[in-house]
Amino acid sequence: MRSLALFILMTLGLSSASTAQEAVTVGANSRVKIDRHNVCRMVENLAQTPFMVATRDSSEWSIGSSSFLNVVPPDVRLSACRDNFCPIGSENFKKRAVFDITHPVFSIQDDFVVGNTGNRPFVTEGVYSIWTRDGAGWSKEREYPGITGYPRSSISGHGNRILVKDLASTDLSFFEIGRSGSTFSGAALKTVGNVPGGSVYALSEMNDDGDAVIAMQFELEGDAFEITRNADGSWSRKSVLPAPALSRRTLLNAQLFNDGSNAYLSGTFGPDSARRTWGSVYRKSGNSWSIVQNFRDDIPMVASRNGLFAYAVTGDGFVNTSTPGTLKVWSRDSVEQNFSELNTVTVPNSAGADYTKCCRGLPQPTYDGETVYVMTGSQWIGGGGVQAFRYNGTRFVNAGMAMVDEGESRQMQDEPSRHLFVSGSGKWFGVSQQSTGGDPHRKSLFGIGCGG
Repeated sequence: MRSLALFILMTLGLSSASTAQEAVTVGANSRVKIDRHNVCRMVENLAQTPFMVATRDSSEWSIGSSSFLNVVPPDVRLSACRDNFCPIGSENFKKRAVFDITHPVFSIQDDFVVGNTGNRPFVTEGVYSIWTRDGAGWSKEREYPGITGYPRSSISGHGNRILVKDLASTDLSFFEIGRSGSTFSGAALKTVGNVPGGSVYALSEMNDDGDAVIAMQFELEGDAFEITRNADGSWSRKSVLPAPALSRRTLLNAQLFNDGSNAYLSGTFGPDSARRTWGSVYRKSGNSWSIVQNFRDDIPMVASRNGLFAYAVTGDGFVNTSTPGTLKVWSRDSVEQNFSELNTVTVPNSAGADYTKCCRGLPQPTYDGETVYVMTGSQWIGGGGVQAFRYNGTRFVNAGMAMVDEGESRQMQDEPSRHLFVSGSGKWFGVSQQSTGGDPHRKSLFGIGCGG
């Protein structure tokens, strides 16, 4: 690690007097916030020696193939900046925006959000749109009328690329939208060959660089493929992530961690009368993927983008009962990469006699995984809540509840994964709801945030 610091200094030709202005020192076993050229990251040094990060211009810090964020040294862990992350609680989280949008996905830096907007987006009508920060709220930046069907979005960790997959299509094609600064490009249609046709595919989140993603088949005995971006802008199938040999296996979730070298797949298997759950941790070596760890039953449902933590709601999750459920957390060893159980936390019910259903929907973590949200409350959530848990350095603890009270009863969708979305920093979260009056398919997203 010391040689890395010397290399950076020699390359820049920096004197010790100018180093403080043009580079940032990260001490041994310490974490430092680096906010330069409109890109902010927490940089953690896991080694026993300090090193320096060149930040004189964006090409050294964040943009370009040789920048620090694109060539992360060993023993360095990156996470999102959370300076403005406020304490959880109804007095801190306020409704900041209301807009008709489905299946929203935030950029890691919380500077834009994408989704399908319009009068009836739940039934695939409406227009795909990008919203950007506008003071304490959001404003529509650009619309894409050519993106139709049932779109789902994947955003690269650096926010430079968006992939939009139509889940109604039966091939591996998607739209690609590029971003440079505050400008978003048009949508270019990309098609990947050498994969089974006639299948419904979904995309995982991309890696940080935006040049790799996992595509999975929503089919019985379906497969998952890594696809990568070529120099000419096309995308190709790279390799298969071999699924475990299980009877009547389905693939429900695929996650490519931000480093692009580790992944997590999960799904169900077994007869219809006794379905069970499975999960597998994958590691890449060269162009091949292999399973390094298997889970069976009571498994992690989702993981953080950096793959440091994984979560599952156990007990009475999705069951209408007044008995509190639990959030089970796993942590990933930075050397061996395998997950091990960290701790289990009780998920309290939200207040009110009508809100006795615990743990609706998938846990939703922040980018760094150190905060995770769980939706609580009954199907009718005029006073439901969002429970937060936060990592205190050794384990996850209860971080309080933010109530979601819009003054009227609104019915959440049936699919649990659509109830709640969370921004990369955790400063913004929202509840995806369906109105009980008027057009039964009209749905509003309530952006709830704190701070400015």
